[in-house]
Amino acid sequence: MNLRHWRSIKASLLVSCLFLHTVGEVVHTADINQALRAAIRSADYEKVNSLLKKGADVNARDEEGMTALMHAALYGNAELMTSLLERGADPNARSNARLTALMLAAGDLDKVNSLLAKGADVNARTSSGVSPLMISAGHRGAINVVKRLLDQGADTNAQSAAGDTALIHAAICGDREILNELLVHGANLEAIDAANLTALIYAVQCGNTEAMKLLIAKGANVNARTKLGRTSLMAAVRRNFIEIVRSLLDAGAEVNLRDQNGYTALIWAAENESGDPSIASALLEKGAEINVRAKDGATALVWAGKRGETRLVKLLRKSGATE
Repeated sequence: MNLRHWRSIKASLLVSCLFLHTVGEVVHTADINQALRAAIRSADYEKVNSLLKKGADVNARDEEGMTALMHAALYGNAELMTSLLERGADPNARSNARLTALMLAAGDLDKVNSLLAKGADVNARTSSGVSPLMISAGHRGAINVVKRLLDQGADTNAQSAAGDTALIHAAICGDREILNELLVHGANLEAIDAANLTALIYAVQCGNTEAMKLLIAKGANVNARTKLGRTSLMAAVRRNFIEIVRSLLDAGAEVNLRDQNGYTALIWAAENESGDPSIASALLEKGAEINVRAKDGATALVWAGKRGETRLVKLLRKSGATE
């Protein structure tokens, strides 16, 4: 073997060794960062500290773009989050879905405070436009988090890509305190989502009676319509929420409005499979027109009659139903 050939072999071996060493380092780094996130998820804080001392990267991401801080927001406590932040964790890092740690911690005041102290953005949005305030407003009992975010300048009337607002999220979860706090800070009562649903309609659909009453007391339009032309009253009737129906009627809900298919609240009451005449009776007492025909030809009596000679059919006949 000549000298030139030997030098060529040595050079190749050196390159191979350097390559293997580099790959080994990359694998080691990936392993330690993955181990850090696993330790956080299992609440093994002793191991977390050990891995951090060994050089685990607090801003490394998993396949979903989630950092250690984000995992701590979901599975850890405020103390751990503070420790990660002090080691350089980015409070405004985004996952693949544009989630931030603040969004993931939105139901826990201590975690939220630790993030805000390091400059977390209260008006960050996910890829679908959801904000930390919207998320916290949907957590029943998270009134202190909502107040904190509002104090830090969270946009009360921000809307997601689907049109959701913080008020709509609060109406869905039914938390009166959160609803009131948002309204005090200027939340729009009549904001609508992509389907034209208001906070009141959502409160009714979810059976949140107290939330519904608060929204009505604050001036919510009880006759607002969805894109399908349906009202809060129709929503309550379809779900057989008799007490909500009565509250809406007392608040001025119009009984004879029709949806895009010509259905009135009374026809929906007859379509309801329960066969309970209580809702129909309440509607009739408020002047519901009994022989209205929908676009498909159905009347309240036609629908009720599909279930035989029920109490509802008898009530409708007694009240003047003829077809």
